[in-house]
Amino acid sequence: MIMKHFLGLLLALFASTAVAQTRGTPTLSLDQSGVCRNISVWDLTKSGTDKGVPFGCVDTTNHAWQLPQGTTVPADAASLTVGPSVPITPASWLQTYLPGATLPGVVSQYVVSPNAKWGAQIVGVRASDNTDPTLLSAIAGTDEIACDNTTLLNVCFGHYIQADIPSTSAFYAVEGMEIDVVNKTARSLQIDPFTTDQYGETDALRLASGGAQTGAHDISSYLTLYPNNAKALTGINIQSGALDIAAGYAPGLGMPPNVGLSWYASHGNEAWRLSSSSTTAGSGAIDLGDSTITISNATGPTITMADTASSRSVKIGMADGFNTTIDSIGGGETQIKAGGTTFLSVNANTTTIGNLLVLRPYTIATLPTCALGTRGAEAYVTDGQTSPTYLGTVSATGAVTAPVFCNGSSWVYH
Repeated sequence: MIMKHFLGLLLALFASTAVAQTRGTPTLSLDQSGVCRNISVWDLTKSGTDKGVPFGCVDTTNHAWQLPQGTTVPADAASLTVGPSVPITPASWLQTYLPGATLPGVVSQYVVSPNAKWGAQIVGVRASDNTDPTLLSAIAGTDEIACDNTTLLNVCFGHYIQADIPSTSAFYAVEGMEIDVVNKTARSLQIDPFTTDQYGETDALRLASGGAQTGAHDISSYLTLYPNNAKALTGINIQSGALDIAAGYAPGLGMPPNVGLSWYASHGNEAWRLSSSSTTAGSGAIDLGDSTITISNATGPTITMADTASSRSVKIGMADGFNTTIDSIGGGETQIKAGGTTFLSVNANTTTIGNLLVLRPYTIATLPTCALGTRGAEAYVTDGQTSPTYLGTVSATGAVTAPVFCNGSSWVYH
């Protein structure tokens, strides 16, 4: 009954217009089947047997007025094919890549661009158009997914983007999504984990949780790289030149204390962790050079592992001149090996040398001062007296090489 009254109203409207313009009464037609039934006005100049030109669609499921199925709407950027959630005959190419993309009960609306230039849709927003002083945000696009089904275990996506590359494609490059911030103010803030939401901050992408709502709980992760039936050759790639290294260095990943990198042996089993617990400003660094690995700190030790054409070495030193300690904290032995053979072994009771011990040679004149602090030291002289006496004082020079010992007050032959 509603449909009849609606058609009658349309006929009356066209009839009154026809009288005013001395034109004939239009011929209307209504599709007899389908979820959304097109209403068409006949155009006898149209080629083919179907003279109907649809100008509306009656959604018999939601009892609503829709754009007609397959309507072409001219636009500045493209001619967009817009349609409600009804089957397309013949099936759209969208069905090949996204099955169900135009089917009722799957989507509410589809948009297809016939010229593939700037795409099917462009949304433009200017902050200068916002005249409401109570709402300072300007947002070009907003998507909302309410995952509120209480009976079905849905997988909910706030937004989904898919870029298909057919096997016959002669593509140059494919980017699933690009976000670009064009900053022409010459003002950009150097941020770190403690400077967010600051004046001058410019982020190409921010991943957040909670929606600024009370009662929100933690989420599992901000970013997951997922193998959806295929893999990537690189996980996260920082392109050369993407970061400003004019100062010699730029942080590729900024993290606060006690946040680090973890490697897992299996589900729930963390194997390795790399992190920093420091809360004091400093210049600690791990630098991987062409043939060196250097671990340094301005107020602590420097460890350098070098691999050159002539030698391989590990050097441990203190920039401030303090002592360097190698300690077996658990109480076990500390060993120095070469080729699998132990040459020095130190424990709580003994120090074992597994090879010849070669002392440093001195002349009598260059021997260090013997005092209580060097008592027990051993060396050898290359200019000892002829026929030295055991425990005799080292004084007269000659041409004999002999071991000497510091007794706490003077060097004696040993």
